[in-house]
Amino acid sequence: MNDVFFDMTISPFWIISTSSTIGIIFGYISTKLTNRAIEKGLPSRKEIIYPTAKDIQVYLVEGRKQFQILVFAILFLIFFLIITMGYLYFVPKSILMFFSNVAFWIIIILIIWAVRPIERKQVQRQLKKELVKQLS
Repeated sequence: MNDVFFDMTISPFWIISTSSTIGIIFGYISTKLTNRAIEKGLPSRKEIIYPTAKDIQVYLVEGRKQFQILVFAILFLIFFLIITMGYLYFVPKSILMFFSNVAFWIIIILIIWAVRPIERKQVQRQLKKELVKQLS
């Protein structure tokens, strides 16, 4: 797969920016399509539950564990994205690294959209405050 890309001389920065732009565009489109598919099936799956204080405590503990794992996964993916960008910079004619860079952008955008780490942290803080109020 090496040296299959372009026969003409192209700047490595141009290759990296092109692959990143394509990856970001496809990542955005993927999140919009995923969001639309979720919203279509949401009314049939909506269910109202009333968790107890004990259930909320369990949710908070499990959520904290899951949050740490997901943040580690995001950092791991960003690390590999940087590696593919570096390799693409030094070997700009590698189509495999070009597509890897595009794929990593798509995956990172989808995971960050799905995980939403900042919103999750805010919800955990709010649940913790409400739980303390309820138990007091």
